[in-house]
Amino acid sequence: MGGCKTDRQVTVEEAKAGLRETASRVKLSGWIRENPWEAVAVGAVTGLLLGSSEQARKTTCNGLSWLLPRMR
Repeated sequence: MGGCKTDRQVTVEEAKAGLRETASRVKLSGWIRENPWEAVAVGAVTGLLLGSSEQARKTTCNGLSWLLPRMR
């Protein structure tokens, strides 16, 4: 697929495969698979920050409570 334009039409199976590939790149899980060490670092730093301060935990929980319903 690769985003190159050609004159030939793609089959249904090729279109499905291209859509799956694109969708996997857009999701957070795709980023984690492509950047495992960065994902571990982000998780560790986030855990340290949230674990070190009660105010940080409250602020994060409030922010996530506001954000998550809007992501659907």
